[in-house]
Formats: sequence, C-alpha cells, structure tokens
Amino acid sequence: MQEHLSLYLSIFRETLKCFKTIHSHSVTHYDIKCDNILIDFKAGAPKDCPDAFAITVGDFGECHMYVSDKDEFNQRNKGTDHIKSPEMLLLAVAIRKDTDKYDRRKQVGTNSLSDVWGLGCLFYEMLTGDVLFNTEEYAEFHNRLVRNDMTLLTKDKLDKINNNTYLIDFLKYVLVRDKQLRPTIDSVLKRFEHIHALLVATSSSDNSRFNSRNF
Repeated sequence: MQEHLSLYLSIFRETLKCFKTIHSHSVTHYDIKCDNILIDFKAGAPKDCPDAFAITVGDFGECHMYVSDKDEFNQRNKGTDHIKSPEMLLLAVAIRKDTDKYDRRKQVGTNSLSDVWGLGCLFYEMLTGDVLFNTEEYAEFHNRLVRNDMTLLTKDKLDKINNNTYLIDFLKYVLVRDKQLRPTIDSVLKRFEHIHALLVATSSSDNSRFNSRNF
C-alpha cells in the first residue's frame, strides 16, 4: 500500500470532488464502491501525477434525485449490502410492517449523508483491495454497524492500512453511526485536502530517501 499511497490518495481526493458536484446537483448515489469508480489514465503521464487521470462515477441505478430538502429524504432500501450506512440498515427493518419495529407515526429514511458513509467504505477498499465490512455473517455485520458497543474498525482492518494514524483518524471522522453527527461532503473534502497534502509529502520524502540509498 505504501508504495502507491500518494496515487490512491490523489484518486480518492478527485472522487470526493466528483461527489461534491453530484450532491450539489441534488443527487444521492447510494451505491459507492470501487466497481462504480472509473479511472481514465492519460497516455504517457506518470501514474503518480495528480493530473495523470480523470475520474468518472458510474452506475446511478440506485440513485435518488430530488428538488428540495423534503424530497431528499429517501424511504426505500437502496444499495449494496456491505456499503450500506447504519441508517439504511435500520430503514430496511423500520419499513417492514410485519415487525414490532414498525411505527407509522415515525418518519424514517436516509439522505446524502449515506453517501458520506459509503465514501468511507470506498476509501478503505481503495487502500486495501478489501471491503471494510464483511456481510457473510449478516447478523454480526448488522450489529457492528448499528450497535454502539461494537468496534467499527477492528484490529485486523487497521493492520491492513499499517495502523497509519492519519488514515485511521480520517476513517473515524467519516464513519460515524449517527447521521446527525456525520460530516457533510464539503467537510470531508476540506479535511481530506489537509491529509492528502500531509501524506503525499511524507510519501515523497520516504521515496527520496529510498532512492538516495540505492543510487
């Protein structure tokens, strides 16, 4: 991961910019995963150059388009299981009329903050090639996301990103169970710009030291 970290960070930064634009046009994607992020590398450009590629977000089949704050509220179960936000998982239960969780007096649903959660999952997948939350044991997956007494970022997951303090802090900043406390895409992008600048500079410094030792 360390060898290509600056490239991954640059790709994710451009992806965040794409989603800032998407949200500004009153669209929530609801299916953010690596399969739906298309990267076009420019011929002849070094792949570690920030301008060497263009990002396109694909597959809007699960998206929700709206014209007002009221319309933004989505009450349908959308997206791929392992990247669903906690509120989306709770929505799937709350809208079922055959359970004791159903209450027609309560308004339940999701909004663009579900995409922010999905972006946190995407970042981990970009860095490691693995999904952050495994759905093979669905009950454990569900509980891990919605229960405050369970750890979201387990030791084995942190080991895969080399226990990098900055990456961990960013994931914790984005992956907040309570959507009322989760940051907006604007806040996420602003914070990531700082992390990107810091880690890219560190990565470049490490590479320079490596090259000076070998030549």
